[in-house]
Parts: sequence; structure tokens; C-alpha cells
Amino acid sequence: MTPRRSPGSILEQALAEGRALTAAEGKKLFKPKPPTESIEQQRLVQRVRSALPLYPDLANFFAVPNQAGVDLDGGRGGIIRQKKMLAEGLAPGYPDTGLDVARGGYYGLRVELKRESTWRTKKGEPSPEQQEWHQRLARERYAMFIAWGTDAAWDVYRWYLGLPRTWAMPGEWKLLTSPEPFPDKTRQVLL
Repeated sequence: MTPRRSPGSILEQALAEGRALTAAEGKKLFKPKPPTESIEQQRLVQRVRSALPLYPDLANFFAVPNQAGVDLDGGRGGIIRQKKMLAEGLAPGYPDTGLDVARGGYYGLRVELKRESTWRTKKGEPSPEQQEWHQRLARERYAMFIAWGTDAAWDVYRWYLGLPRTWAMPGEWKLLTSPEPFPDKTRQVLL
């Protein structure tokens, strides 16, 4: 079995041999890897932060640390960190992000973010723990979505913020909406 070569070593070898890259080597060298779920979530957080002036209620956006078992150093630190986080109340399967703003009759929004590259694959399906949380949250009147990729997740947040504000009144729910939408198809949020 030949050892795997890094893209840098493929290019270095071709240069050392004074030849051009083969088509297969070029594909290996220039084929971008799909972003990880962590990168997808970081991109979503960047979008949320940049959209705060347009959607002030995004100040109630949050993300849940859920990669407790992953240790970037390759040592035992990840296992120790996971045990500590579980002792502190980490709930396996809880959605990745949320928005604590009542809209459209929901108490809030929860979004489970999956890698876009796992859309319609077994790897992209929610785990049993995630499914259990999703069902419980939906029963408790939270808008619960699974989004494959940053764009899909951002679409869910924009859709949710476009719903009418829900005000909790003693004994009933009352929906209040903005009378005049902005020209760019967004709704002004009124207090």
C-alpha cells in the first residue's frame, strides 16, 4: 500500500520531476473539501452577527456547544472535557442553535445544523437522541427545524423572524404584526 500524499507533496513531486500535474493529481490538488459542521455553524454565526442591524431580535440567538467528545489535540482531553460537560448538564442531542423570540405562536426557534454535504445521506440523519429532543421541543410549541448547510439554516431564521410577533397574555396567545412591511420583503419588528 502506498502512503497517502498531501496535496503539497503531490505538487512538490511533480515540480521535482520537472513535469506537469496529471489530471488525477490536479483534481486531488484543487478539489475543495466540503466544510465541516463546525465551519457551517461558524458561518451561520457570522451571518447572524452581521444581520443584527436589520433583525435586532437576533440578539437572542445562541449556539449550544455540542462537540464535547472531540479533542483537537488527539489526546484524552476530549474525553475529560465531555465528562465534565455532561456533569455540568450538557444534554446530548439538543439542537445546535436557537432563537429565544416568540413568533407565529411558537415560544422560540431551534435549528439542528447538519453539513450540507450530508443532505439526503444516512450520515446526515439526526441521531435518536436528536430526534427525541426535536419531538419534545415541537410538542412544547418551539419551531424545530433541521437544516443542511448554512444557507438553509439562515433561510429558516429569516423565515421565522418574518412571522408575526407572539405576545403572551394571561390565559391566551395574541398575535400582533407590523402593519407595513419593508420594501425588501422583511417585516419591521414592533415592540
